[in-house]
Amino acid sequence: MKRILFVDDDPLVFEGLRRILAPQKGQWEMAFAPEGETALALLAATPFDVVVSDLYMPRMDGAALLKTVRERWPGWCASFFPARPTWRMRCAPRRWRINVC
Repeated sequence: MKRILFVDDDPLVFEGLRRILAPQKGQWEMAFAPEGETALALLAATPFDVVVSDLYMPRMDGAALLKTVRERWPGWCASFFPARPTWRMRCAPRRWRINVC
C-alpha cells in the first residue's frame, strides 16, 4: 500500500481531497499536513512514498518543502498541485491529476 502525504494550508482543499480520493482508501494510506513544518515532522517520524504539496503556502512554500524533502530523503516522489487554478489547468486538466510513482 502506498503512503501519501498531502500538504496544504487550506482545510477546504483537504476536505475535497478526502472526498475525491475516498475510493483509493484500499490502495493508499493518506495523511494530511497543514503546513511545511508539520509535513517535515511527519516525514521524520513516519516514512511516506509520495509527497504532494500545494505550491503557495505561508512560511514554507511548496517549492521549499519539496526541496527539503528531496535533500533529506533522496529518491522520493514529490509533486506540486496549485490551489489556485490557472488557465493551463482549465485547458489541460488531465495534466494536473495526481499520479502515484
